[in-house]
Amino acid sequence: MRITNIGVFFFLLSVIFPLIFIPFSSSLRDYMAIKLLILFIGIFSETLRQIPQKPKIRFNYSDKLIAALIFWVFFSVVWGDYALETIGVQFIYLGIFLFSYVIARVSDLRNKKLEKTFIYVLILEMVLHYFFIGLERGSINGAYLIGGVSSFFLFAFTKISYRQLFLSTVITAFFGGRRFVIVQLVGFFRKINKWAFLIFLALALLIINVITLQQFGQNIFIYQFFLGYRAFEYTMLFSNLSIVDLIFGSGLGTESFFYSYPSKGQVKHYGLFHNFYLTVIFNYGLIGFFILSNLIYITIKKNHGIILLFTIGWVVVAAIDSPKDGHWPLGALLGILNSYDNTNTA
Repeated sequence: MRITNIGVFFFLLSVIFPLIFIPFSSSLRDYMAIKLLILFIGIFSETLRQIPQKPKIRFNYSDKLIAALIFWVFFSVVWGDYALETIGVQFIYLGIFLFSYVIARVSDLRNKKLEKTFIYVLILEMVLHYFFIGLERGSINGAYLIGGVSSFFLFAFTKISYRQLFLSTVITAFFGGRRFVIVQLVGFFRKINKWAFLIFLALALLIINVITLQQFGQNIFIYQFFLGYRAFEYTMLFSNLSIVDLIFGSGLGTESFFYSYPSKGQVKHYGLFHNFYLTVIFNYGLIGFFILSNLIYITIKKNHGIILLFTIGWVVVAAIDSPKDGHWPLGALLGILNSYDNTNTA
């Protein structure tokens, strides 16, 4: 793998260095903060390098949406509680998603090199993760790594046998959790209408939420098998929002609070839910969510191919995971897809 520009070099460094740093600090917050800092340096350096070559930086519609989301996030601090701790936590985790998008865009290779680099980086992160941390799936980003990489391996084949599917899903479910089985199954629906598939998955998640809430206290196995405490998170979210909050969000820097989960006990909450989209709604309202969903819609609309299928899988997984569970791949993939021309086959 050749590193062809500064942006890709720092993209790679943002994976390697934080993992090397783990023996000195196992804190997830420290890990993500280092990753964010390296991504920022990469964006800054790559932008400076390209300015002499491209005095006028071209922004497409998706870039404008990202810029609008960043503006809205920072502007929402006006009606937040100015809680520095919460501002820091939310900025780190949401910043990983946003900065991953930006560094994929400023690298702007307009060909398959960045896409391949992304795949190599994802595989490298998995190898380093298990070298420094071991086979603990619940540790820093461990679940999404094994789920993400195994999905890429599965998507690499044009024809997949049921035996391969069975082995892959069993391994993924054990190491990465059930949610990544969804990502892999997307690869089997390459000829199905992508919008119909997304609507079907959204309805399925809604039904699973209802089943989870109904089964708690009646059948603990069914409760734990589906979304478990996540469903109570969602209930808590909407019970804490007024109509105005729902539209504009509670604002960046809203005070943290404690919440008692039926299956996890007392937990300090920073407004980061096990649902990327509800995290955005709680903090930045339906306005922030509209900007984010519009970005995803435009990206899916103008692209197709294997990488897009993987992105659709991540869009679904983001509905049951929080930003701190490793959504930099989603940001990077959206950035990569928006670096292509509209005729790209991904």
